[in-house]
Amino acid sequence: MIQILIKGGILIIPIIACSIIAIAIIIERTYILIKIRKKSKKFLSILKTIIENEDYAQATAFCEEENFIVSSIWKEGIEKIIKKKKDFKETMEDKSSALVSYLEERLNTLATIAHVSPLLGLLGTVTGMIKAFMKVEQLAGRADAAALAGGIWEALVTTAAGLVVAILAMVAHHYLVDKVNNTIKEIEEHSCKLVFLINDKNDFSGNLL
Repeated sequence: MIQILIKGGILIIPIIACSIIAIAIIIERTYILIKIRKKSKKFLSILKTIIENEDYAQATAFCEEENFIVSSIWKEGIEKIIKKKKDFKETMEDKSSALVSYLEERLNTLATIAHVSPLLGLLGTVTGMIKAFMKVEQLAGRADAAALAGGIWEALVTTAAGLVVAILAMVAHHYLVDKVNNTIKEIEEHSCKLVFLINDKNDFSGNLL
């Protein structure tokens, strides 16, 4: 397999680089999403118990102790509540957009790889075909079919490699986007329960999320 890739020419290098970057993003984003989902569920469950007791000082301390993006969002919101400011709704909404951006981080790079990889493969094939036909011209058309076929299949290696990387990146991108949407939806559902609880206890009107 390595020997086949080597014969693909210099453009196989950026294709391999794209595959490494794509795999790194897939692993890192999957880990982050699983971690955020599990940690948020546990965090919001404990925070609900604290808020039910109306111990906002403890709630703030708990948010600081947890120290991750969801707890940071709630920390700022709770600080507004402690100061009896009704604009905590806007604070929560602004900070929630930061959560979306954090979860979607590097997914655009993955989508770019999915689009660029097959183009790199096609470019490699075109340059390979040009070289093959230049050789035929140099030999005044006396090149045998085996030599010409060998040059062509070597040129097609980059197309195959580019398509493999593109398919991997595209499937992973759709999967991760779906996971991001599900994670955000789950966090919002748990957060809304806290929002209504806070509204009831503090006589704030309107929804936060």
